[in-house]
Amino acid sequence: MEAPVPVQGVHHITLVGSNRQAIIDFWQGVLGMRLVFEQPNLDVPEETHLFFDPGDGRLITFFVRENRENDPTPVPEVVGNVHHIAFAVSREVFDRAAERLNALGYPNTGRIDRGFMDSLYFRDPNGFRIELSVYKFTPPPGRTTAEVLAEAHRVRLEEGAPAIAERHLQVAVERLKPVRGGKPMAGKRRTLRSDIAWSAPDRIVVRGYDLTRDLIGRVNLGDMAFLELMGRLPTTRESAVFNAVLVALVEHGLTPSALAARLTYLGAPEALQGAVAAGLLGLGTVFVGSLEGAARMLQEALRDLPADADLRAIAAGVVADFAGRRQPVPGIGHPIHKPIDPRTPRLFAIAAENGFSGRYVELIQLIAAEAERRFNRRLPVNATGAIGAIASEMGIPWQVCRGLGVMARAGGLVGHILEEMREPMAEEVWFRVEEEATARLRGAAGPARGD
Repeated sequence: MEAPVPVQGVHHITLVGSNRQAIIDFWQGVLGMRLVFEQPNLDVPEETHLFFDPGDGRLITFFVRENRENDPTPVPEVVGNVHHIAFAVSREVFDRAAERLNALGYPNTGRIDRGFMDSLYFRDPNGFRIELSVYKFTPPPGRTTAEVLAEAHRVRLEEGAPAIAERHLQVAVERLKPVRGGKPMAGKRRTLRSDIAWSAPDRIVVRGYDLTRDLIGRVNLGDMAFLELMGRLPTTRESAVFNAVLVALVEHGLTPSALAARLTYLGAPEALQGAVAAGLLGLGTVFVGSLEGAARMLQEALRDLPADADLRAIAAGVVADFAGRRQPVPGIGHPIHKPIDPRTPRLFAIAAENGFSGRYVELIQLIAAEAERRFNRRLPVNATGAIGAIASEMGIPWQVCRGLGVMARAGGLVGHILEEMREPMAEEVWFRVEEEATARLRGAAGPARGD
């Protein structure tokens, strides 16, 4: 039976706030929600109406008055009142939320296990209960969170359990995984969906923002990249740190990636994009892409550990593990920059100035110190190690951290190609390598230049 007034989702939620600055300080300064716009309350002109983006393009709004002060008295739990609002966060942000909130003066419950998700509760300066939530599973390709939960519910009913537990999620995820031929094992195939962007004849919308009205001329390239990656615009502090990371990755001279781009352009000058792609393909575990390894090492080392975990012991365990596998520890040491990578202290300083110097930054430095002790040689934190730690502090999953290098280095490689057009060196590199590498075979004969 069709509902008489079917809704399509939450349009916005409006709360009664105190004064303008107090609301901005908390909802933007602490939770990172961008203030999209403000205007008079059209029903009560003496009030101001603030509109925030919680990160998904929808709106949380507040009615405020300058003569109101914060009132921390808990909002009463009575019929008709909102009990709480839950906001989604990444696992990385959730794991350090209790520590950071306590440091800012916001007592909280710490992690509460809800079976299918983890929750943390605290109150805003006006006594409103807020929940931070993160699911314990990742839906299989082509499936939604709701589909996994619905299937887990069926599993727990089959078992007769009182509530969904992690074992039910595991069964549900397995049931919903695609099988050979791409056909799902349970339920019907869902509609294709992307939440990044859409376009119409008169507009383009990216993550809920109108490209021409909200973004062009208003945000820089780094902030736009952050929006694409994280689904929201960065706070002022996040912007400072994220852009610093990208700048540090743009250029490092005639590295293998730059040489690959130049040599590819020599052979295919009609395809600049091919030359840039050739350079980007070289961003692996040794050059630039090592920041992914560093981020993964750090995030996996601290996963599900309490805030007071012994970081020195963890660092010793990490180094011992890599040594046992005879693998280099990612993010430390550098073939050129000795005894210190000059980028590292600057990146760490910017991170600290903006509130992103926590357990991950401390751990990478302890790992470097432990590696130096164990291997008896200088192994300072390099730029990719610093960036892996800072990206982890910002809640960026390690799986996409190499993408930061791809974003940044692409611009640098275009610069190399332009210089190659104006001041070619690739052909001379080719000739010199050919000449030196085959000199013993040629004897006194000179190299034949060209094909």
